Amino acid sequence: MLILLGGFLGSGRAFLARKLAQELEFHYCDINDYKMRAYFVGADRLVHEHIQEPLNDKARLFLYERVAKDLPLLSKMYSGVVMATSLHSLKPREYFFDEARKHFSKVIFVWVDSDVRQTRRIIDRMAERGVVRSVTKTLRRQRGVRKRFQPFPFPPTVFHYDGTGKKSITRLRALVEVTAPI
Repeated sequence: MLILLGGFLGSGRAFLARKLAQELEFHYCDINDYKMRAYFVGADRLVHEHIQEPLNDKARLFLYERVAKDLPLLSKMYSGVVMATSLHSLKPREYFFDEARKHFSKVIFVWVDSDVRQTRRIIDRMAERGVVRSVTKTLRRQRGVRKRFQPFPFPPTVFHYDGTGKKSITRLRALVEVTAPI
């Protein structure tokens, strides 16, 4: 089984995916491990890593092709896998769904959504941890992604994340257990 959590930046999808994987005793596959990286020497003379976000459909497709190469192995190694990524763009999303269906007997997709205040709290925490450099630029980028969002050809299962931690994971698990595969 593969459980995919999609959603905009700051929706809580990655946090929920990690916690859901723990709850279900599934493998968590971090999409960030597949993203391109740039390294630079900072003013502090230390080497810093910058994970390059895919900013267009060609780059998203490249990312999903890299992940898809590991899907056959992941499906054989683990009875369940949880992943989280944006999946807001139609062609890369459909490619990824098609590849996932080839290797997993059951693929469940849940779109994670959160309100504006919760999203801001999540992005603020990401900035505190150094995951994003600028809250303002991240919010601007998120607004741009929302404008370019390409609707689903089917109504997705939607989970509203309210930041309640354990209660949210319990609600998400219950939702996943009744969700039909895509």
